[in-house]
Amino acid sequence: MSALDRVTEALERHGCNVRGSSAQCPAHEDRAPSLSIGQRKDGNGVVLNCHAGCDPQDVIGGLGLTMGDLFDEPLEKRERPQVVAQYPYVDEHGELLLTVKRLEPGYDGERKTFRQFAADGTPKVSGIRRVLYRLPEVIEQAKVGGIVFVVEGEKDADNLVNAGVTATCNVGGAGKWRDDYVQALHGASEVVVIADRDEPGRKHAEAVAASVEKAGIPVRVLEPAKGKDISDHLAAGLGSEDLVPTGGEGGTEATPEDDEPLREPDLVFRVLADIAADVDSRPPRPWLFKPVIVSGDYGVMSAQDKAGKTWGILDASVSCAGGLDWLGIFPAGDPGPVLVFLGEGSDSKMLRRIRAVALAKGLTKEQADALPIIACFRAPQLGDAQHRHYVRQAVEHYRPKLVIIDPLYLAAGGANGADLYAMGVLLGSIQHIVQSVGASLLISHHWNKTGEGNGHNRSSGVGPGAWGRFLISVAVLNSRTDKDTQETTVRLKWMFKGDEIPETETTIVRRVYAEDPEDLNSPMHYSIEQVDDDTTEDDQTPPELVGLRPAAVRVLDVLRATSHPVSVKGIGDRLAESKDGKGPLKARTIQDALRQLAERKLADDTTLPGTGALWLALSPREATNAA
Repeated sequence: MSALDRVTEALERHGCNVRGSSAQCPAHEDRAPSLSIGQRKDGNGVVLNCHAGCDPQDVIGGLGLTMGDLFDEPLEKRERPQVVAQYPYVDEHGELLLTVKRLEPGYDGERKTFRQFAADGTPKVSGIRRVLYRLPEVIEQAKVGGIVFVVEGEKDADNLVNAGVTATCNVGGAGKWRDDYVQALHGASEVVVIADRDEPGRKHAEAVAASVEKAGIPVRVLEPAKGKDISDHLAAGLGSEDLVPTGGEGGTEATPEDDEPLREPDLVFRVLADIAADVDSRPPRPWLFKPVIVSGDYGVMSAQDKAGKTWGILDASVSCAGGLDWLGIFPAGDPGPVLVFLGEGSDSKMLRRIRAVALAKGLTKEQADALPIIACFRAPQLGDAQHRHYVRQAVEHYRPKLVIIDPLYLAAGGANGADLYAMGVLLGSIQHIVQSVGASLLISHHWNKTGEGNGHNRSSGVGPGAWGRFLISVAVLNSRTDKDTQETTVRLKWMFKGDEIPETETTIVRRVYAEDPEDLNSPMHYSIEQVDDDTTEDDQTPPELVGLRPAAVRVLDVLRATSHPVSVKGIGDRLAESKDGKGPLKARTIQDALRQLAERKLADDTTLPGTGALWLALSPREATNAA
């Protein structure tokens, strides 16, 4: 029996719902499937990863299995993950908060793995206060005006302490620094941040230094003169006084061999008979969200300004991670972990929204926080080989069902969206990485600013629209904000099309409000309701304007503000002079808008012999009589 069959059978025997490569975790109360089941990099067995933080030992123990059961073939004793170091995190009084355990080799085939445990030994660390490593020593050194060294990991901090200095780090390593950590550093004569000699290490050091400098504490950034990190530097017989400025005489970037960017996969050729046999042997293809996105497909969601595209992708994230209906309409057919890159919001802002979406779907705050959603609060540079490498590492580690990149303009790094070939190369590179693990890829995008085109044709640039297997377009029909509660109500037209899906349109009303609009930490509330296209009770938009394109509404506003007939050029001049911040419209767009207004009997061409086309707005009563 293979390791996959063994684990799947044990999960089902213990009443855990198994959905493809995701399952309910037996080590905690798991409403949404938060346990991912992936293949080891060496092909010899499976990797279990609970996205709620359960230790793999607890997971397999809950199934009545051993670590050896995760392998197809017997595992050599030396390969078994073992705890090689423990790093206690204590508060200012020395009370234990949590412990970080270092295991070698890692559970997933990596050289090492880190796991966090609460003071009672359980793997549930959500809500536990985060502090600097060796906090009492740091506070004491800062009180006497000494120097504090900040490094990337606990091993490096311990080695520096053994060398005779005060050193610390933050839990989680690179990218996990928090501004509130600097409170313990006040009083220090200087903080020396030591960067690992690789790109993530230097970026982490820069972020730490910026945080410390913002607090008014003197700070320098240095790096090892030898090796990749301070431990290598010390092992070479050097001391803290031998550190060098970043990018200085320490030489070029030091990257371990297995951290080198991976080469793109080779072209693969197969005869049709082999393809047919392979395809026919697979299980039925599932929907990611039925019937608008096929699992494993890739595409673009383009949205009008203020359509709330981030709300849409966060709803997709929660729905996929929790096995729930996207937008309350489209069932999740292949749920599992979600990897989302959020380039336009902070972690606190996005967490607040995720919790609001989850609450609207019937989840508690605790269940929301345990969803298998992995977030990076920066859009990856798709043209950067190192960034693509990091994305590849993440998708291979977390094995997501859905990868979201928000927004394209940040990820494209200045690429020309109108260049079909350049955008094809850029988007194709990330597409292949995501599809290598069978995941779907959703990239959010903006509508163009010209006002040209309708629906899917409003997507900015030709490249993204031509590349996607599915296209989603989101238009704002109307919106309002309650003056008393500050609740925003937006009616949206969602349009879907693709090469394997029927063209689908739906109109929804999204409502969002905060319990206390003046408190950025107060809970938010979110709701989605599917409505008929002609429903108007949800807002104050006049019935005759419902369904008008935004450009037509702007043109009608100009006509209604003018007491005499106006030409197309005159309308364009007034729009260009408008201070609404929406910019001018092209003559062709204005003409299209006028035709729609004429069809609705909201405007009339009053052309007289010898004159050009002159347009005049009709009142709602005149429109009714004309109809």
